[in-house]
Amino acid sequence: MTDKLRAAGITCVASWLPKQIITNEDIVKMGIDTSDKWITEHTGIKERRWHNGKGATSDFAANAAKKLLKKAKLKATDIDMIIVATCSPDTITPSTACYVQHKIGAIKAAAMDVNNACSGFNYALAVGSKFVADKTYDNVLVIGAEFPSKYIHQNERTTFVFFGDGAGAVLLQEVKKDYGIMSNYLRADGSGAENLIVEGIGTLFEPSEAVKRPTIKMDGRAIWNFALQAIPDAAKNCTEKAGLKIEDVDFVIFHQANYNIITEGMKLLGLPMSKTFSNINKYGNTIAASIPIALEEALEKGKIKKGDIVMFIGFGAGLSWGANLMRWS
Repeated sequence: MTDKLRAAGITCVASWLPKQIITNEDIVKMGIDTSDKWITEHTGIKERRWHNGKGATSDFAANAAKKLLKKAKLKATDIDMIIVATCSPDTITPSTACYVQHKIGAIKAAAMDVNNACSGFNYALAVGSKFVADKTYDNVLVIGAEFPSKYIHQNERTTFVFFGDGAGAVLLQEVKKDYGIMSNYLRADGSGAENLIVEGIGTLFEPSEAVKRPTIKMDGRAIWNFALQAIPDAAKNCTEKAGLKIEDVDFVIFHQANYNIITEGMKLLGLPMSKTFSNINKYGNTIAASIPIALEEALEKGKIKKGDIVMFIGFGAGLSWGANLMRWS
C-alpha cells in the first residue's frame, strides 16, 4: 500500500432473512422426488428461508442496510455509495441499488449493482474497497441480496432444494494502518456460462420464451468440479498477492453453496475445519448474500477476533470466482 492510499476494511456487518422456514420435509410434502436424507447428505442443507408475500430483492437489501446503519450509528445520508451484489434484481433496469438508495433515504449515495451470482459479493467488496482506499468515499455500503425462490421451479429437482432468500450488508470505511483489506483476486471463465443460468429472462431468449417464469438451471457436477479448482486457485493467488501463505490464514468464509464443497475445499487448502464456519444447514444457498450472512453469525459466535487474517472465497455462475483477504480490525 502506498502513502496515497488508506487502509479500507469492514467495520460493521448486518443481515436480514425472511421469517418463513422451509424444511427438507416441507419440500418432500410438496411432491418433490427427494428425501431429507438425500438433501442433507448431498448438500448439508436442512432448511432454508423463502419469502412469502409481496416484496422484492431491494426490500431484503434495505432491511439489512437499515439494521447495519443502526448498529454503526450512522444516518442514511452518511452513506456515499451503495453496491448491491445480486443475480435476482428487482428489474433489469434501474439497478436494485437505486431502489435501495431510495428505500433507506441515502440521498447522497451513488448506487450500482454487480451481477456475478455466487461470487458477486467478492467482486462488489473488491470494487467498493477501492473507493475507500483512494479516498473517493468514506462510507461504502456493500450488500449481497437474493430472492431465488422467485426463480426455482418444482420440475427442477436439482435446484429446487438448494436456494434460499436473504440479504447481508457490510460497511467499508477507513481503518487503522496494517488492518483491513490486503488483497483481492477476481477471475472468470465464460466458456462455462451454460453450467449455471437463469433461463427465460434477457435478450438471449426470444419474447415467446421470456414470458415464461424464469427458471434456474444448473449442472451440479460441472459446478462441483469447477468449485474444487476455483477454491485453491483463489486462495493461493490472493494470499500470494498479500505476501502471505495459505497457512497464515486464520479463518475462511466460503460462499455457502454446499457443505461438502466447503469440507473438500478446506482439505485442498490444508486447513482444519475449525478455521471455517458454515450456516448452510439453516439458510441454504443464498448466492451473493451467503458470505455476509455467514460473516455476521461467525462474528456473533466469536470465531473472528481483531488481528485475524480472514479470507472470503466465492465461486459460481459465469463461471466466476474470487477472494478477498483482510486483517480483521
